[in-house]
Amino acid sequence: MFFGATYLGLDKWFRAERELFSPDGGRFTYWANTNTSNEVHVVDVASGADWIVYSGPTFYIPIAFEADAIYLVHAINTRQGAFENLYRMDPSRGIPQLVPGSDRHMYQWGWIRIADGAAWGVDNVVQGNSYIYSVLRLNLATSEVTRWFEAPDNMFWPIGVDVSHRLYLAYQDQLLRLDAPSQVTHLSNPGALTPWGGPGGLSDFAADSRDVWLSGNSAVWLCGRSPAN
Repeated sequence: MFFGATYLGLDKWFRAERELFSPDGGRFTYWANTNTSNEVHVVDVASGADWIVYSGPTFYIPIAFEADAIYLVHAINTRQGAFENLYRMDPSRGIPQLVPGSDRHMYQWGWIRIADGAAWGVDNVVQGNSYIYSVLRLNLATSEVTRWFEAPDNMFWPIGVDVSHRLYLAYQDQLLRLDAPSQVTHLSNPGALTPWGGPGGLSDFAADSRDVWLSGNSAVWLCGRSPAN
């Protein structure tokens, strides 16, 4: 199944999120269900060749196609937005392997995106009448988990990391940038940035050497500047 689309140049759009393309843009991954099994596919962009890299009883949803592996989450109940743990799998074919450190308590959306050598996800705890939400970073090299942000009742969503390793969070009309854990800068939100709930999170985020690009209010915004229509 696909959500969103990606432009790869030469006037060609592909029906898959940018995070699901390999770093060189030559392949992308998606999931599919049949009456008997759950599948993860890889497609060659140039030839259109489509092959199954996983087929089995466990429902995995890919959230990123990195240089070292395809990263997936275990979908417990997609209708209720319930996902757990993080797995990596060889893009040629293989068995998903649990990413160390990912099998811990998380909010129902679990691990949302892969960026800057880490997995980012959302956790929560109940304190009295409040839910305390936090954004966690799982270092994929060391398996260390660190808390980058915490807020009562407001579930901020990690939408991306820029080239300076700064994390961006969104919640309704609020847009934040974290230079390091708990080092928060409030930014102007162009609007319509409320992330959708699901693996991969908000895909309308891109970073280059100039700044961060966001989509909102039917326009593309260079963070802190006027929209480009």
